[in-house]
Amino acid sequence: MNNDEYLTTVNGLLQDPSTYRRIRKDPANAHNDSHEKLLKKLKEDKQISEALYYKLRPNHPRPPYARATIKIHKNPMKARLLVCSRDSVFYNTAQYFPHLAQQHRPSSKIQVNSVRNCGIFKTPGGWYHMML
Repeated sequence: MNNDEYLTTVNGLLQDPSTYRRIRKDPANAHNDSHEKLLKKLKEDKQISEALYYKLRPNHPRPPYARATIKIHKNPMKARLLVCSRDSVFYNTAQYFPHLAQQHRPSSKIQVNSVRNCGIFKTPGGWYHMML
């Protein structure tokens, strides 16, 4: 599959209105502000330590981004979008969440792999919201 076919396939996925909706502006600043306010309130109320506050607060948050993996064994070839949220606004909090949940319910076996960032991600063509 060459680059043009790849881009056509990915753009075709993003055009499905039942799955994705294009959004007009970057929501990262609003998410970052609300997350920062919540963490600050938790720190001021002594519900989290100052060290944990700085651990959960992102220094330079990046927007989640999507990339496609091509299923070459399918005929015709199909693509699947994967959203990477590493270093996004909620990434550190999502990494800490299983520990926090285990503290409050120590007898349960909680397995949390990730917390999705509301299904919002960036592509070279713009911002999209995944209809969950």
